[in-house]
Amino acid sequence: MELTRLQIANYKGLRDIDVPMSRFGCLIGENNSGKSSVLQALSLFFSGSAILQTHFFDPSLPIRIAVTFSEISEDDLAKLAEEHRAKIEPLITNETLTLVRFYSTDGKSTMRYQTLVPRAERFQADKIAALVKGQKPGKNFMEAVTTIFPELKETMTIHNSQGEVKVLIKQLADSLPAEQKQLADIDLPTGIDKSVTPFLPEPIYIPAVKDLSDDVKTKEGTPFGKILRILLKAIEPDLAEAQEVFEELNKRLNRIVLPDGKTEDNRLEQVRAIERTIEKYVQESFSNVFVEIDIPPPDIKTVLSSARIYADDGIRSEIDSKGDGLRRAAAFAILRSYVDLNRLDDLTKPPIESARPNEHILLFEEPELYLHPRAQQILFVALGLFSKRHSVLVTTHSPLFFGPDATATFIKLVKRRDLALSTKPFACVHPIDLSDMNAKDQFQLICYENNNAAFFAQTVVLIEGDSDYLVFPHIMRLIRPQKDFTNAGVFFVRIGGKGSIRRYREFFSHFDTRTILIVDLDVLIGGFEQLEPTAHANELQKELLKAVDKAVDMQAASPEPTSKELKNAHGKGDLKVLWRNAREAYSKFETGEAQIDHVLSAINDFFAWERKEQRLQVLKDSSNKEILSLKRNLLSLLRESGTLILEQGDIEAYYPVGITGQDKPSKAQCFCTVVTDRAEALALCASDIPKVDGALGNEFEIMCDAIFNAGNGNQGHV
Repeated sequence: MELTRLQIANYKGLRDIDVPMSRFGCLIGENNSGKSSVLQALSLFFSGSAILQTHFFDPSLPIRIAVTFSEISEDDLAKLAEEHRAKIEPLITNETLTLVRFYSTDGKSTMRYQTLVPRAERFQADKIAALVKGQKPGKNFMEAVTTIFPELKETMTIHNSQGEVKVLIKQLADSLPAEQKQLADIDLPTGIDKSVTPFLPEPIYIPAVKDLSDDVKTKEGTPFGKILRILLKAIEPDLAEAQEVFEELNKRLNRIVLPDGKTEDNRLEQVRAIERTIEKYVQESFSNVFVEIDIPPPDIKTVLSSARIYADDGIRSEIDSKGDGLRRAAAFAILRSYVDLNRLDDLTKPPIESARPNEHILLFEEPELYLHPRAQQILFVALGLFSKRHSVLVTTHSPLFFGPDATATFIKLVKRRDLALSTKPFACVHPIDLSDMNAKDQFQLICYENNNAAFFAQTVVLIEGDSDYLVFPHIMRLIRPQKDFTNAGVFFVRIGGKGSIRRYREFFSHFDTRTILIVDLDVLIGGFEQLEPTAHANELQKELLKAVDKAVDMQAASPEPTSKELKNAHGKGDLKVLWRNAREAYSKFETGEAQIDHVLSAINDFFAWERKEQRLQVLKDSSNKEILSLKRNLLSLLRESGTLILEQGDIEAYYPVGITGQDKPSKAQCFCTVVTDRAEALALCASDIPKVDGALGNEFEIMCDAIFNAGNGNQGHV
């Protein structure tokens, strides 16, 4: 049996969420986004414990926690009591059943199930109850029923009782087509919440460290006591002789009922004497009352569940008396031991534990607490292996819990405020599906830095290289000192070149993260398709380049490239590709596989890099009014969708005189040391840039507004 869906409504900050489930799920998001509430709600689904009024998002409405179970097998159903199985089995459709924990406003709960019921009011339970109430078989009863349910005229008789009529109405309801039905929550036919408990997984809930001693106490009811109990089940088969001793001890403590129904009393005389003495004093007041003492018989399960863990760090004492770090480490060790001893990395071998598959669901809140990064990675692997036999759902703040080999489901929770729905903020769920990204992209993009941004960022600013990574945050702080990147949820992420723009945008789109791109001016010449431009943007770019090429053609022949320009060109990957293409074309020409035109075309492409530099110089030059106007129109259109292109070329073009350094990063650091106030930063760029509203503004200020104003984010492609 698998948990495939979780729906929660009106619980704490969870107004109404729908969470896809898997064998291993991770809940991510900022603090107070609702992650812990999801785990707590799922724990409540299994326990049905009473809750307080403060747990209701809206105190006037009930709480609904629905869990869908799929792949329900005969082995699962066999766990139910026979009398309950006969009533529960018909509720399962296509091996699937949705159970609902319903909390009324008094904080008490009932277990229900979800099914299709007729839309018509006449089929509602209260309507049917009112229809048959006080009725006896006869003509009047038949006429009353068939007036409401004319479909029963051919099947109902004057002899039908109330119960038989209810059966006929139910059969009619079941026969209705799907379009006349709707989903509804119905009371269990057993009338007992716990009737379904035996075939449900047992929850093991480990909260964040609030009272960590509860995590590692090895009593049966505590989280890691349950895992330790699973481990210790392995030795039960070797304790057959001990079980015989327990049975003999039971005979000395309690009366034994024999197979023929007779009672045998071989108890210790002292036990019988205690019972007689108590009974004598009770009968002084109540002469007809008889007293029996029943001592719970010991068994292997009880003994194993009472195991304790001691640690000696100079003082030998129970683990729950130690520090938080040591206690969390002990909990971690129990989980890893479970994985190792069950050989969960090799499912072809039988487990040493006797638990049936998916008998437990581990709800683990922030498992990375008190663990260094390497231990976090080990724990992530252990949880993944544990999930091969039991469901796992964790909340985490650690990007190390996310890797290209993970098969986990990731759910990002974000707090939203929508006054049309509620005056209070509430959690929204964003399932993350990376199945359409190839393995190489996942491996390259899913690194610690980008996980951190994906997990927690509200806005991700994509920049090309190290210089941008150092300079732009510095400029933003100077121009908008009142803004705080951390509080605003703004993360800067290096993408390493224009060729990765599309991949990075796609990656962060899976996390419902707003994306801003800052890119060099040369993207208008090469790599423009990475921006996924609209038809309008494409037209503007072509018109701009047509004007640029016209200006280039009017210039005198360009001088030969300098040694520096040749060195820079040699280091560019795209130029190497063009050179290989030209060499390949010439080789094919020599063998007769290609015509000379093919060779000339490849050679022209190779030398086009010289023209690219000429084009870029014209684009940077603001003296040509036509080109400047076309360029600014295009840049303005791109900014509307979150793409910010540097008008002067690249970030180095904005450096003031006196910036020195051996390489780009050291020059960027020098810039941050030299440029230290807002006025200096604003003076480095143009202040006549047209904004959306038609007014003119400073280029850096416009960039800051795009980053910090959520309304100007990347809501679509340009």
